[in-house]
Amino acid sequence: MKRFIPAVIILYALVYMIYPIQNYTHQSVKKKDVSNKMEITYKENSIVLSGFKDDGNERYWGNLNNYTYMIYKDIDKYIYVNGQFYAIKGKWENNKFLLPEADAKRLFNLSGSKGSYTTTKTSGIQVCQNIDKEKVLTVLSSPHIPIDHAFVTKEPGQVPGAARDYRNGKHEGFDWYAGAIGIEITRQTLIHPLFEGRIVRIDKDFTELEFNHREVLLKEAADSKNTSQKTLDKLRGRQVWVQSKNGILVHYAHTSSINPDLKVGDYVETTDWIAKVGNSGTSNGALGTDEDLHLHSDILVCGKNFWEYGDISDMNNSLIDIFDKAAKAEQAATTNKNGSSLQ
Repeated sequence: MKRFIPAVIILYALVYMIYPIQNYTHQSVKKKDVSNKMEITYKENSIVLSGFKDDGNERYWGNLNNYTYMIYKDIDKYIYVNGQFYAIKGKWENNKFLLPEADAKRLFNLSGSKGSYTTTKTSGIQVCQNIDKEKVLTVLSSPHIPIDHAFVTKEPGQVPGAARDYRNGKHEGFDWYAGAIGIEITRQTLIHPLFEGRIVRIDKDFTELEFNHREVLLKEAADSKNTSQKTLDKLRGRQVWVQSKNGILVHYAHTSSINPDLKVGDYVETTDWIAKVGNSGTSNGALGTDEDLHLHSDILVCGKNFWEYGDISDMNNSLIDIFDKAAKAEQAATTNKNGSSLQ
C-alpha cells in the first residue's frame, strides 16, 4: 500500500501538469482563428491594394494573406500571385490598385465581403519560395522548341541582355529570326508553346501602332532611360502569354495572328499551335511590310526574367545549351519517325 500511494501522487501530478498545456493549446487555436479575420479597404466592388514596393522595373510587389503578388505599373489586366499570372479586370487609381473582389477572394483565399474577410488554414503555400539560379534552370530544363525544326539563336543582338536604346538598355528575350535559327520563316510559320500550360493572354482584338506614334514612344523611352512597362507592352505587338507550372510564364510577341480556337483559360500542349510569326509592334509592322518577321519570347520565372537570377551571360549560355539539346532531341525523333514510316 505504501508503494501504491507515491505512484498515485506522481500520476496525479502528471495529469495536473498536462492539463494546463492542453488548455493553452485550445486557447492558441482560438487566437489563431481570431487572427484570421482581415479588414481590407473596399471600393467600387473591389479591394484596394497599396503599400507595395517598386523593384525598379515598375513591378510592384506586395503580400496579402501570406501570398506574394506583383502588378505592373499602369497595366490593369494581369496580376501575378504565388507563382502564377492571372487575367483580371483591375484598375489603377492614385497609385493604388483596385482588384475586383471576386478575383481577390479567389486568388488570395479569402471569404467574406465588402472589406471584411476571413482566411483559411490552407493559405500561404508559396510556389516560389527560395527560388535561385539552380532552381530556375531546373524548371526550364525540358522545353519544346517553339518553331518546328529550328535552333535557338546564337546572335549576340538577339539574346537577353543585348543593347537597346529602350527597354532600359536591355533586350529581355530571345528573338527567333530566319537564318539565325536555321530555317526560313513566313507569316504562316506556326508557334508552339515552350511548355504546356494555361493561356493568360491572347490578343484577338489587336490594333497595330501607327508608325509616327511608335516613333514617339521609342523616343520617349530612349530619353527616359527607363522604358515603362506600358510602353514595353505596346512595343511587343500582338501577344500570347502561356502560364506553366513551377512559376514559368512565356510571352510570345510580335505575332501576326493567333489561333482563333483558343481563349483565355484554355490549356495548351506543346503540340498545339498558339499563333503565327509576324512583326507586329515593330516599325515594319507599323508600315505594313513583311520585313523583320520573327518571334520574340520573354521567359519569366516567378514574375521575373529568368536571367535576373544570375549573371545574364551565364544564364543565357545555360539556357541556350538546354535549347540546343531539346532541338537535337526533337529533330532526332522526327528523323526516326520519318524513317520508320518509310519502311
